Amino acid sequence: MHSKVDIAKCENIHSASDNVIDLWLVYEEAIQERKETENNLAVLNVIGDGTISALEILLRQGGDMAETTGAGKTAFHVAASNGFLDIIKLLLKMKLERNTKDNAGRSALRDVARGGHINVFQELVAAGLRPGGRDNNNEDPFCETCRNGHQEFVREILGAHLSSNYSPPTIELAQTEHTIIKQSLSTERRDWIMTICFKKYIGLAIRSGYSSIAATIVACSSNQRILAYAIKRAAVLGDNQLVISILKQKDQLLTTDTLLTLHYAVMYKHISVAKTLLEEEIPVGQFDLPSFQKSLLQAIRNKSDDIASLLIDKGANSNSKYTGDYSATALINAAKYGNAKIVVKLLQAGADAEGLRGMDCNATPLYHAVMQGNEAIVKLLVKPGANVNATFNRYCTALQEAASSEHEAIVTLLLEAGTDFNPPPLINSLAHHCKKL
Repeated sequence: MHSKVDIAKCENIHSASDNVIDLWLVYEEAIQERKETENNLAVLNVIGDGTISALEILLRQGGDMAETTGAGKTAFHVAASNGFLDIIKLLLKMKLERNTKDNAGRSALRDVARGGHINVFQELVAAGLRPGGRDNNNEDPFCETCRNGHQEFVREILGAHLSSNYSPPTIELAQTEHTIIKQSLSTERRDWIMTICFKKYIGLAIRSGYSSIAATIVACSSNQRILAYAIKRAAVLGDNQLVISILKQKDQLLTTDTLLTLHYAVMYKHISVAKTLLEEEIPVGQFDLPSFQKSLLQAIRNKSDDIASLLIDKGANSNSKYTGDYSATALINAAKYGNAKIVVKLLQAGADAEGLRGMDCNATPLYHAVMQGNEAIVKLLVKPGANVNATFNRYCTALQEAASSEHEAIVTLLLEAGTDFNPPPLINSLAHHCKKL
């Protein structure tokens, strides 16, 4: 008679055996699934290896040409991404569906473009694949070539665009066939769409560091909006060579385009681009335009002495008052930001030391210099005979500001320059402050 302990041991042994059997079955199922997966993807694996003879043998044995990867890649996708031209030709002879897209909406041409395989691209386009086919992100093969720096491929696609019904990617036309585009859209509308798309290509190329590709795209276009976009982007990134390349078509650019480009170059402190624009593009007669003065004020604000000096030398009006965000003259800004070198440059160019007061509470250049406690600039401004008694906001003089801030050296300079010691009626603490000093 078995004891309860023996029965319990037997039950435990049986339970353990069952667990082992279950684990073995799970393992066998996993192995079988893996084998089935490998068998199911046999054709794609052979295509990926690039061995056309092995592929031909597998096809004679009944290999499944309808296989797809987990990402929805077909035989065309796999061969295209690897640049296997012979395999592509074999697949085309089999009359297989060649326009199938993967799960991301990408055709085989998109994979070709990523790898830069021009010969495969040509073969597939000749077989009827559309270069303008767009994916779920509204991008086409051209986007891939620009992003990956395939210069020769870009030229090839541009050739396809110029010689065929190439449709660039746009949200509005994502589901539109080429024939419908031709019938329903005016030439002006198509040009507008093309402009948006080419801006996208140029932006991708420049952001990815391939300015030569951007230059190639620009060279194929005479559209003013495309050229303007490209040169402004080049100025922001300081790509002087691209700016020079675009300026070869400067007759297509508007004055406002080049002036705004100059402002971007100044804003981002790209002096080489600023020099190129000033020396090769912007006529001297346009230097009194507000946008040019805005660039000078921006350079002073950035303390970019080289650029500010260049703008002054090229004819910037030293007394022009910009009424936008800066609301001041160049001299007021130079004094405000403590730039003595530019103060000297502006005075030599004929800047009015006393005024043309800005809109900044009617503060003069001298008053700003005193507020900053900048003795060197105060010396520069009182020499040309600036009105040292001019009031700030109608009640406060430079001397009062210096005294209240206890700038003893500046008080002395102002008194020596003939500042009136008697304060305006609204302020009567000047004598008290001066006595403290």
